[in-house]
Amino acid sequence: LSLAAELPLDRVEVWLTDVSADALDVARANATGLGRRAVNVRFGSGSWFAALPDDLRGRLGLIVANPPYIGIDDAEVEAAVRLWEPPDALFAGDDGLDAVRVIVDEAPAWLAPGGWLLLEIGHAQGDRVERLLRDAGFVDVAVERDLAGRHRFGVARRSPG
Repeated sequence: LSLAAELPLDRVEVWLTDVSADALDVARANATGLGRRAVNVRFGSGSWFAALPDDLRGRLGLIVANPPYIGIDDAEVEAAVRLWEPPDALFAGDDGLDAVRVIVDEAPAWLAPGGWLLLEIGHAQGDRVERLLRDAGFVDVAVERDLAGRHRFGVARRSPG
């Protein structure tokens, strides 16, 4: 939302989607706090792209996703996190990539030619996410590191042509 507030109001529309009604309520409250600066922000309730209006298909310049990316049996997840965070916000199948696979598979249909996809990923998933992105036909694929030096973001572009 803070980034959306900095974008030119007359040229950019931002869509926030989530399956969690509670998460969308928090996002709406945050947008209200931004006032006029968030006038270009829209909300969609549902799973990933199903929450978007169909007329956006093939028109998005940028998709940023923070999907669940933890494997069900990941031993590195602290007990407090397991107790307090909604499981759907954390866990994505055995290897933690179920949601990433859905996004990578569906994103090309929603991105405009040359549009970018940015995904937050688990620190040990870089090679697998890079392969998924390349296999889906993305170009300019990279896995970027966070401030701790761990793989944390998958970045890719839909072919411009």
